[in-house]
Amino acid sequence: MRNVGVPVLGLTWYSLIDQVDWNIGLARKEGTVNGCGLFDPDRNPRPVAEAYRKLLREYGNITIVPHGELFEQTSRPATLKVDM
Repeated sequence: MRNVGVPVLGLTWYSLIDQVDWNIGLARKEGTVNGCGLFDPDRNPRPVAEAYRKLLREYGNITIVPHGELFEQTSRPATLKVDM
């Protein structure tokens, strides 16, 4: 997406664990588990968890700040690592 100009800043998945009773908009308490999370209520990963892990491995090194590799987090005053 970035190659065609879409400003992708990160990846997220909602939700971490399955939702309960979202199929009825939380109108009443039925206890129906909606399997949409990365993990089930017992913290077992769903198949999508591995797919998401692969995305993070492939694209997780992309910085949010363009050319952010020029900077580092430190307690020292901010300085550029390259000459301008």
